[in-house]
Amino acid sequence: MQGVKHRTKASHRAWGKVIPFASFACMFLVTVVIRCTGMLYVSWQNAFESTAAQTGAISSVTSSTLYFSSLLAGVICNRYGYRVTCSLGGLLTFFPLLMSFWVSNLWGMYSIAALIGVGTSLCNIANNAILADYYEKYFPIISSISMSGVGINMIAFPPLLRVLLDTYGWRGAMLVTSAICANLCVVGALYRPYSYTPRTPRFEGAAVHTDVSPTTDGNSNGIQNGSRGIYDITGNFSTVFYVLTGLLSATVLQMMLFPLFRKIEPGIPERDESQNA
Repeated sequence: MQGVKHRTKASHRAWGKVIPFASFACMFLVTVVIRCTGMLYVSWQNAFESTAAQTGAISSVTSSTLYFSSLLAGVICNRYGYRVTCSLGGLLTFFPLLMSFWVSNLWGMYSIAALIGVGTSLCNIANNAILADYYEKYFPIISSISMSGVGINMIAFPPLLRVLLDTYGWRGAMLVTSAICANLCVVGALYRPYSYTPRTPRFEGAAVHTDVSPTTDGNSNGIQNGSRGIYDITGNFSTVFYVLTGLLSATVLQMMLFPLFRKIEPGIPERDESQNA
């Protein structure tokens, strides 16, 4: 039992170096749909021929749903853990952004904004919960690293969104943004539960001995704990690698199929083209 506790503590220390980067990425991606949608305001107003109040309500629905659904997100996080919660939030953020490509009216955008708010709320609560579980002494420092993702996103993403908007239009920009936000699922895979106990590697034809020569501090698992820690970390990273590869493949596929999406785009006339004609 003492060996298991020692191995678990060592594994938490090793994985604790990964959590700040994952938390930073989570806040960076969440801010994409919370703070940067103002650049699409004019495009939405022209596409749906809506008033300023009706168009501005899209961002308001997203922000308000983010905080209103925090209680639900807390219950889900407490029941299923932050890995499942953040991954579910990533799916609820990715799918509505993808479906926004085919929206033809303002009420559809309101529904999509509400779903995005729920998804980002799940990711936000999971991020806060994992930082509180993993860190006590350095919690303020790690929290500052996490929140810096918000500021960096507000500086770095608007120019990219402007390029996407000029190149593909607002529908194409939302399509590419959905692929970017799908990486929240990768962040969720990195959110390993704090109560996780590292697995013991099993090899066919070779017995795994638990009695290793004692170390200077009296523990009898120094060498074996090191090998198990490496086995555990590489196993988690291999899972993240496969998930990341799948999401990158989906992003490339979306870019390749964009001309096809363009053909089946809802027939909303472009006001600029009609005026020039």
